[in-house]
Amino acid sequence: TIAANASCAITVNVVGTAAGTLVNTTGPITSDNALPGEPATGTFVVTPSADVSIVKTGPAAVEAGAPITWLLTIANAGPSAADGARFSDDVPAGVTGVSASCGTVSGGAVCNDADLAVAGNLVSGTIATLPNGGSAQIVVTGTAPMTGGTLHNSAHVDPPTGTDDPDTGNNDGDVDTSVDVAHLAITKTGPASVVAG
Repeated sequence: TIAANASCAITVNVVGTAAGTLVNTTGPITSDNALPGEPATGTFVVTPSADVSIVKTGPAAVEAGAPITWLLTIANAGPSAADGARFSDDVPAGVTGVSASCGTVSGGAVCNDADLAVAGNLVSGTIATLPNGGSAQIVVTGTAPMTGGTLHNSAHVDPPTGTDDPDTGNNDGDVDTSVDVAHLAITKTGPASVVAG
């Protein structure tokens, strides 16, 4: 019962299963003591949400001047698709001949080499199709520097524009690789004395 000049609120909780704009219209309100009320319309926007993550792997050690390969595994734990997810990989200075290509894909993901770019030592690109449960690998190669030390390599991934990420704690991947320099030594031996002729 609603008294004259009074009102009541009814809350309806819904879960959007697909991104987009949803419109909900109520039916007319009927009463035994008054004329029917007009329908009401509510509009709300469902924002897509995709938990994208990146894992970076590489060798623990490499010889100076030798080829080196890193592997980026980009995955989507949903619930929405993350088509067009963006990643970047800042390859350490000193590594030369940097290149990138698509590797293994699973779960319906699609990776195109044409969507990858290398500018100096910065590798970046997008994953064309990354559905819920899908993953794609990026293969990054180069040549280790001639000097010893540790290569710290970091990569990052973001969902496509307009898509929320409920967990940003897994959007970065790091790996360290030590560069080993060969230590060469020479020892020369000979007689302490020799007879002329």
